[in-house]
Amino acid sequence: MNTIATIIIVVFVIGLVIFLFAPRKKVVEKGFFHDLPNKFNVLLNSKPKISKIIVAISGTEDFIQFSRDGEKVEMDYPVITPRQKELSSKFREICSQSGYQVREIIGSDGAMFLDISVSSDSEDLVIISKRILTNLFGAKEDTKLKFTFLA
Repeated sequence: MNTIATIIIVVFVIGLVIFLFAPRKKVVEKGFFHDLPNKFNVLLNSKPKISKIIVAISGTEDFIQFSRDGEKVEMDYPVITPRQKELSSKFREICSQSGYQVREIIGSDGAMFLDISVSSDSEDLVIISKRILTNLFGAKEDTKLKFTFLA
């Protein structure tokens, strides 16, 4: 094998390894309910079109997560910890009363998630988020939130 071919193969393999094992881009911001529309606009307009935002109540383990794949947006509620399991029936009730059909998803690691499909409209995302944050977790308009973006 000649030197040029060897160099090309080595560069390709290094690039592949970097691509496969490079950490995902992660941005963490703090805010409040009034920041939700802007944060969801970031999710909806981000590139790549596959991205996530985790909306958490600051200082707690309570969170919901939104995943975007193209024009499709899913809200995920993990059912892993004792608290999440305890609140899962209330999550189902809130979503059902809001007109959403809840699906049980089992992750590759065996963890269960409750998912709903949400329109890719920022206003709809804000409405269901506020319902979950207030009715499930007891948050209020002035509750501090943590937004984690993953791309």
